[in-house]
Amino acid sequence: MWLQRWLTLCALTSATWARAETTVTEDDLLVSTMTAVGPCQLVEPTRVACEGLVALDEVAASIPEEAWPEVTTLAIENGRFLTLTLDDLLDLPSIHTLVFNHSQVSRWTVPTRKGVPAISHLVLRECWDAEDQTLSLTRKMMLGLKGLEEIHILDCLLLNLEFSVLEAEKPLQLLRIEGGSLVCKNGNLWMLFWLESGQISVSEDTTCFRHTTSIVVYFSFNGHPFLRIMGYLKEAVRDCPRLCSCEVRGMKPTGKPLQYAACDGRGVTSLPLTLPRFTSQLYLTNNNITDINTLFTNENYRNLDHVNLKNNQISYIDGDLFYNFVKNRSHNMHINLSNNRLRTVPVWALRKVHEDGKDSNLTIYNLVELRGNPWDCRNCSFVEEFRDFYQELLRHEAVNIFTDATEIRCGAKDPVLDEQEEEDAKDSHAGMSFLVTSPEVLCPPETAAFLLKDAIYTILAVALLVFVIGLSYAVHLSKKRGQLFQLLQ
Repeated sequence: MWLQRWLTLCALTSATWARAETTVTEDDLLVSTMTAVGPCQLVEPTRVACEGLVALDEVAASIPEEAWPEVTTLAIENGRFLTLTLDDLLDLPSIHTLVFNHSQVSRWTVPTRKGVPAISHLVLRECWDAEDQTLSLTRKMMLGLKGLEEIHILDCLLLNLEFSVLEAEKPLQLLRIEGGSLVCKNGNLWMLFWLESGQISVSEDTTCFRHTTSIVVYFSFNGHPFLRIMGYLKEAVRDCPRLCSCEVRGMKPTGKPLQYAACDGRGVTSLPLTLPRFTSQLYLTNNNITDINTLFTNENYRNLDHVNLKNNQISYIDGDLFYNFVKNRSHNMHINLSNNRLRTVPVWALRKVHEDGKDSNLTIYNLVELRGNPWDCRNCSFVEEFRDFYQELLRHEAVNIFTDATEIRCGAKDPVLDEQEEEDAKDSHAGMSFLVTSPEVLCPPETAAFLLKDAIYTILAVALLVFVIGLSYAVHLSKKRGQLFQLLQ
């Protein structure tokens, strides 16, 4: 592969890269010795090779003046250009090809003088313009090289390529990228369309890199094939729901892309029916969603492992649907249901997920986040069931099935309830963390006063029953003996 690239470069420049001692004319009548007077050499009548240049105005001074009009190709090795402008090549009007090899090419500026050469072919091999060895083909650079027809970028770490400029600067016919790496982002999707039209050539060994300190470096797509990753990006954008934005953040160890869809704060009232096929993270915070059954039943959600439904209007979870959804992925699933309208949850479903995890030697972490909901602590059967489950988790060292159990509190105010419902929903224990609060505080046993009152009610009921039975018997006897009037008296 290296030899192939070297031969290709040689074909483009037709230079020997060796310093020549003499130049012979075609009719062998003139033989003149070309002595080096600078960093450049005239290796052929139309080609100049330079080493270690720091400014382009050094080229003309290094070769005979009579050769200036004939030079068409300039090849530079190990250049260090902090500023570049075609004004410095005014004495070489016929140059149309520039080749930079292992060189720093920074700050291209727009020519200001008339008669500068029109560069149509640019070759950049192992070049950079920044301290981190990355290369950006910026708008300023393109404006400084108007009229380019072909750009060949070989083994460069290409950080930025401004499509709008390339599209505007006609007649660009070919952008060839071989080897090296490019930033894989949505902003480079235009390259796929140019590939289809033949305006771009990207080699199979060109890879991606992420120029960032993102927290998802573990899932980076650094080193993955550029064309493959861009295909994932194109699919994510194409199939993204209308009110969402979708992106690929990296690659998982499984070989699948880490892909997310963000639909936060868009006024969404229901879950989208379709998602890009590899979507693993879905963000739907700050919306008006009430029903989440679609999450559990729609096949388009089968690859999800993180769902954020914080700050919605969810008040009910179907236990069967919830369990069937998470039972096969409970070891890496996270659902954020904080700040909704949940009063209770199907504890049995959570318990079953935990038991399945124990049977398969999986420790369940951060499965659900439930803080900020108006939990009904007057429902003692629910409170006790939930607390028992929490204690079981503590015994099995899997307490992190809840993100923060101490923040699951009683009776938070629900702004959606009307005044009467809110009055009925009031909880004298509002704000207490019912998973860690003493059971006697939330659901105390019946006191002796209550037992005495119940005994009095029971005695009165028995007495009334005896009176009714006695009265009925007296009436029966009076009818039998004909003494009803006397009985009434």
